[in-house]
Amino acid sequence: MNRSTRFAFVAFVALAAALPSFARADDDGYNLPFAQAVRTATQPYRLVTWARGDQYVQTTDYVDGVGLMFTNHDRFDPPDLAHPTMLVYDEAGRLVACGYQFMTGTPLPAAFAAVPATAWYEIPRHVHYNALQGGQQHYGQAPWTTDEEPSAAALRAMRRLQRQRRQGRPLRALKHRKSLTG
Repeated sequence: MNRSTRFAFVAFVALAAALPSFARADDDGYNLPFAQAVRTATQPYRLVTWARGDQYVQTTDYVDGVGLMFTNHDRFDPPDLAHPTMLVYDEAGRLVACGYQFMTGTPLPAAFAAVPATAWYEIPRHVHYNALQGGQQHYGQAPWTTDEEPSAAALRAMRRLQRQRRQGRPLRALKHRKSLTG
C-alpha cells in the first residue's frame, strides 16, 4: 500500500502578507481568479471554531511563520475548492491558508485546472498524532511504513510517545498514505 498523494498547498492569503515590501501589490497572486475562488470557497472556515465544528482536528502546534494546522482526513480527493484537506490558522484563529490532497491517479476536479503541474508535490506516507502526556497536549507526525492502525503502543514502540507511569493517551492518530501534493 505504498501509494502517493498529490497535495496543493494554497497559501495565497498568507503569501500576500509575507512578500517583501519591494513586491508590487498586483504581482503577489492575491487577485488571481484561482486565489479569489479559494477564498470564496473557504469562507465557511474563516475562523478555527467553525473548522472544528466540521470535523477538522488540530494536527500541529503553532509553527512560527506558518500557523496552526487542522486536517480533516475524510477530505482526501476533495470534489471542489470548498472541501480542503488541510487548513492553516494564525494565532488569532483566522484562516490564512489551505491545502488539498489527492491520491495519485485520482483525476483532478475542474476547479483545480488552474494549478500548474509544478505546484504539486509528493509527500511520504506518515501519521499525525496528538496525545495528552503529563497534562500537556503533544502534537507530532512521523513516517508510517506499516499497514497497522496507529495506536499509543505503536507510537511508544517508535519512541514517538514517552513511557510514563500513566501512559499518554492518543486523542487522535490519523494516517496519511504516501501522497503526491501540490
